[in-house]
Amino acid sequence: MKVAIEIGGTFTDILLLSHDGQILKELKIPSTPEEPEVAVFSALQQLSKSHNEIETLAHGSTVATNAVLERKGSPTGMLVTRGFRDLMEIQRHDRKDVYDIRYQRSAPIVSRDRVLEINERVEAGGIMAEKVSEQDVVKAIEPLYNSGVKSLAVCFLHSYANSENESLVKKIIESRWPEIEVTLSSEILPEFREYERASTTCLSAYVMPIVNRYLLSIEGSMGNYGCKELWMMQSNGGALPASMARKHGVRTILSGPAAGVTGAYSLANSAGFPRIITFDMGGTSVDISLVTDGQPEITTDSEIDRLPIKIPMLDIISIGAGGGSIVWLDSKGMLHVGPESQGANPGPACYLRGGNLPTVTDANVFLGFIRPDNFLGGRMTLGQEEAESVIKKLAARMGKEPRWVAEGILRVVNTNMALATKLMSTERGYDARHYTLVAFGGAGPLHGVYIAQELGIKTILVPQYPGLLSAYGLLLADFKKNYVISRFSRLDQIEISMLRRMFDELEARAHDELHSYHFDKDFGLLSTRFFLDIRYKGQAYELTIPFDFSELEAEGLILLKRRFNEMHHKKYGHSDENQTIEIVNYRLDLVVPQQKPLYKMAREDILPHVEKRQLYLFGTETECGFYLRETLPVGYRIPGPAVVEEHTSTTLILQGWTGYIDSVGNIVIRKGS
Repeated sequence: MKVAIEIGGTFTDILLLSHDGQILKELKIPSTPEEPEVAVFSALQQLSKSHNEIETLAHGSTVATNAVLERKGSPTGMLVTRGFRDLMEIQRHDRKDVYDIRYQRSAPIVSRDRVLEINERVEAGGIMAEKVSEQDVVKAIEPLYNSGVKSLAVCFLHSYANSENESLVKKIIESRWPEIEVTLSSEILPEFREYERASTTCLSAYVMPIVNRYLLSIEGSMGNYGCKELWMMQSNGGALPASMARKHGVRTILSGPAAGVTGAYSLANSAGFPRIITFDMGGTSVDISLVTDGQPEITTDSEIDRLPIKIPMLDIISIGAGGGSIVWLDSKGMLHVGPESQGANPGPACYLRGGNLPTVTDANVFLGFIRPDNFLGGRMTLGQEEAESVIKKLAARMGKEPRWVAEGILRVVNTNMALATKLMSTERGYDARHYTLVAFGGAGPLHGVYIAQELGIKTILVPQYPGLLSAYGLLLADFKKNYVISRFSRLDQIEISMLRRMFDELEARAHDELHSYHFDKDFGLLSTRFFLDIRYKGQAYELTIPFDFSELEAEGLILLKRRFNEMHHKKYGHSDENQTIEIVNYRLDLVVPQQKPLYKMAREDILPHVEKRQLYLFGTETECGFYLRETLPVGYRIPGPAVVEEHTSTTLILQGWTGYIDSVGNIVIRKGS
């Protein structure tokens, strides 16, 4: 059996998968932010009482993310080529907000006093100009070691073209100071662009000791529950065995949100919705992503805390808007929601754990959308009086009627989330009206209809177990590893045989790495995907173009030119057939498929359970149907206004919208009757 455990800011989601792919058990328990592994052990302990054959643990966590955002990573130093000490301080010349007169660049993850120079030099073409000396390395490392540095990033000029000097530094440090963790840019990101490569390497070094300790802690105890294998979700939508994830901590920074996107687009594809916007609203944040033609958007230009991460990641926007987001008033008395959250502890006031500040969840409880006795299927009772108390106190401060204030809270948070969804779709040239909104997470289905209405989206998909979809994504994740090499060449001056040699070199490097980690999965199942980063000569940025050698042999290199021009026109609104085209990076993805879970098919032989209640909607008392989702048969129609309750989430269907249960149990909500 296989268990998936995804740790969110407020709740930890658990799904148990049988050997034949059936989902045996689903759980949702409070997270333990101060010691996230405690929630993992708590989940395993509960499962082991009735299931003692759990072999594999698939895991997603925000450990690396929180370490960066809270600046609680390991004390980190950095070695650079002489003359490049200020690389992390200078960053790039651009400003993210040209209108902010108080704009400040994000502080580097490694302070300048811990950045030291080494005499070494590799030319742009990879020719060794000056070899690193052991004496120079020792002289630089001793003060760093004495200052308490536990992790070291090494980023030399042009090491993507020749990694010999970086590798030599690693050998020297491992022989003299084995307790220092060493991260090489030539291993993390052998790609041109010095600052982005240095930032990615430093981030990986900064979180690696923490991720390493965290995963070792889980590995050391999971055997008590029968688990033999630990896999970690990556930001690219794939999974890595723990032995690899410990050395590539930066790849786990968007671990949890990536699992949600993976689960969403897989289910949406199977339901016939290839163009989706994923809307994952939990207790702490909302994560939004775009999927076109069944494939999620991948980016190599992500940021965390305004620091660039250049590795391939699912393109996800995250904002601080969740069920636990705190409601507050500014100095002018204006109402705001988030980005700060009450998290898992103390949580919203209605969680009865000592929270005394109003939150989005409190507003939903106050207005009756979440019934206290039905939360988490009745496994957790909420405090109605506590929710009312914090909302009424806020209303008294504002001099407003409490129900008006509660609706105002929902309007503000929904507007914030709609703006973020527009940023991911409309402002990038995608018409959101042509997409289906997949609403999931504990709070996503409750707010999704507001977002769809605001953006003109006509269809919403709410999957089974929406509050556990990220855990479901962990079960879907295949082994996936990205490899890249930078080489500059004009498209009109190369041949297909040259491309083959470059990718053969990348593939050999990939297989060597997998063998070094004793990766024992069946290589016969391994699939290879090829990509090229291409640009017009003179451009500063490039587009990643997928291709296959079989189609390249059939059509020739003209295929790459045509595909690049088409993508350039789609993204930027123009292309130039006569412009010189340049290849800058060669990318290889290795994928080994894993067993996929099977969702329970919706039943036809059940009777729907429905109650009628009065709800306060848009300023008026409205009769609303409350449905129990597990009692809804295939084809059953749910006219709005309606609330559909289940163990992991609550779905709201507004007046003018109608939901129905499809053949696999999804709720499909459409505008109209």
